Amino acid sequence: MGYVSSEKQAPSALDLLGAINQAIAVEKRQAQNQRGSSKALKDLLAKTVGEFNKLCTVKQHRIDTKRKTLLYNLSLALAQYTFLFQKNVGKTCVFEVMETNGVLKTCKG
Repeated sequence: MGYVSSEKQAPSALDLLGAINQAIAVEKRQAQNQRGSSKALKDLLAKTVGEFNKLCTVKQHRIDTKRKTLLYNLSLALAQYTFLFQKNVGKTCVFEVMETNGVLKTCKG
């Protein structure tokens, strides 16, 4: 949570990925409940990053275009990896990025 406090070092992309993915999941559920259709990941990411940048107090901790592109690519890679893992192993698998150190948790199930 260094991006909320007065930390001098900006958070890494993996630190942000967990929080951003949770916020995107909430936005996706709200969009599906309201309209019955889903929005594209890029649109949800843009909305979430905009809200994050409004709340960010330290200017260097804001998410710029390069970081937003990196978060988008990491989100796609994580989703694709989960899909391929489920397809090949046949188990329900949940991967989460831990906010403390950005390490992937192991498969459940």
